[in-house]
Amino acid sequence: MLAFIYEHLDAFRLIFCRSEGTRWAAYLEHLIEIEEQAYRVYCDALSKNGKRVEDMFLHVTAATGFQYLVEFVSHDLHYEQAVAVMDRVKQYSMAGWHKILGL
Repeated sequence: MLAFIYEHLDAFRLIFCRSEGTRWAAYLEHLIEIEEQAYRVYCDALSKNGKRVEDMFLHVTAATGFQYLVEFVSHDLHYEQAVAVMDRVKQYSMAGWHKILGL
């Protein structure tokens, strides 16, 4: 996803930073909903502790993931910087997912 955004950086800068009042204003929320659905499938398939992960937690987690991307674009991070930050975010997130899913 990060590579795709940077390949289309001008378009995503408009969507993330300048879409208020346009038909694109809800696009980010649409992406978040798609990510939530993927998280639900992932959590239901991998949960080892028998507990269902709450829908609001999945929404907040998906929204946070996209907020990272918005921050990269809005702060004009170079692609290499964004990749480095995202690598750290992945390490951080995976530790949390392992704990929540009982892996």
